[in-house]
This record gives sequence, C-alpha cells and structure tokens, in this order.
Amino acid sequence: MDDSYEAVERRKWASTILDCPELLMMHAQARQDTIPSTRLHFTKLLCGYDDVPRKTRKPKTRKSGKVEKGGVEWGGAE
Repeated sequence: MDDSYEAVERRKWASTILDCPELLMMHAQARQDTIPSTRLHFTKLLCGYDDVPRKTRKPKTRKSGKVEKGGVEWGGAE
C-alpha cells in the first residue's frame, strides 16, 4: 500500500467527504453523478484505489424547443 504523504492526505480527504452528507451531495452535483455513485468513488479513494478520471457527462440538448413525453411532443402552439 502506498503510504506517501499524498496518499494519506487523499484518504483523509475522502473520509471527510464521506462523513458529511452535505459535502457528499455537493461533490455529486459537481461530478454530475448520483449520490450512491459518488459515495462509491470516495469509498474507493478511502480504500487506496485511484479512480481513473472519467469523461464528464454532457447534458442532452434538444434539437427543437419541444419536449417529448411518452412519444407525444409538447410545447408548440397548434
């Protein structure tokens, strides 16, 4: 196990995040991820596993101003 100063600080930081629900939620929003997935991410860091940076999700963009609900388009004056 890597006991360098950086590794110890990274595990301490992960422990702090996991201990505070508000910080966990804040990081989940920043990662654009769910709270359980973010909790897993910080648990892996706490255990000493380095998480490979993943591509950030891009929000889905609509091609028109209409929102599709159940196969029916809403939003246009008809």
